[in-house]
Amino acid sequence: MTPRARMNVVIPGRWWSRRADMRTVDLATRWPLYVVSASEPLVMLLMVTGQPELPAWAAPVLLLLALLHTVACVALLHAGIAHFLGGPRPSARLVGVAVALTAAGVAASVAAFAPIGGAEFGSSGAWAALLFCAGFMGGSRRCCPSYGCSPSPR
Repeated sequence: MTPRARMNVVIPGRWWSRRADMRTVDLATRWPLYVVSASEPLVMLLMVTGQPELPAWAAPVLLLLALLHTVACVALLHAGIAHFLGGPRPSARLVGVAVALTAAGVAASVAAFAPIGGAEFGSSGAWAALLFCAGFMGGSRRCCPSYGCSPSPR
């Protein structure tokens, strides 16, 4: 390899250190939030495919709810970050949609994973319900104190 060709090789440490400013901090904190928030449908897909005894209606309903819930919570996360950075607060409609989808997801998880004819709620159902709650809490973390979420540190 010639010395000139070696200069074109991108070394991750150098690339990162050249961008050591607020954009780097933004990249390192904001995008992992979006990736984790957007992974809910994949986690739900893994949960429903691993449970062969689920009712026939459960898989499509839970996957659709997980997808809609993810869209609402990622939008809420985006609006919450924008509000934290000085923009307008998230709309009550967006918060209401996220809350309604969270409640619907928890109810569907309880109904789908509860044993037929029994009153016990299995651990898979608890994890499915927790998935919807965690998605909502991640999306609403920075919305605003008036919605009952965490207060702004300013």
